[in-house]
Amino acid sequence: MSLSRQRGFSLLECMLFVALLSIIGQSAMMGWHKISEGMKLQSAEHSIKAGLIYSREYALVHAMPVTYCGSSSQHSCNGEWGKGQVSIDGRSRVLRAFSSVPKGIVISWRGGFGKNRSIQFNKLGFSYGNQGAFFIKNISTGGGVRVRLSPSGSVRIDLLR
Repeated sequence: MSLSRQRGFSLLECMLFVALLSIIGQSAMMGWHKISEGMKLQSAEHSIKAGLIYSREYALVHAMPVTYCGSSSQHSCNGEWGKGQVSIDGRSRVLRAFSSVPKGIVISWRGGFGKNRSIQFNKLGFSYGNQGAFFIKNISTGGGVRVRLSPSGSVRIDLLR
């Protein structure tokens, strides 16, 4: 009977492999967290931009004033932009409700004449002196964007540093 040497990994080699695997896994999790926080901010930005564009386009197509406002109830304006938004036509009908922003995101509106509750578009798509900007900020990362609304109703996005 001949004895052959058995092959395999030593305990030290297995421990090194597990340590390297945990380091790689931890760095991947940190990268995933950064990506998911960025996606939350982008989701809120797209929601606000979509609401502004929808409201303006509806006002233009149907030649009637449209109000875009923050709404926690999804039925009336109360200025709570982070809890949802609605577009309301000139006959006080809700045209479309937009969902609330993800947790950890804060939205504030700073309008030209101090009106914080709503933005009104006339039948030509112009905002009634409601030009201003939405400031959307991620609490955990500190990053943010500014969604600007011009008097003509056009929308522009700026990154905040």
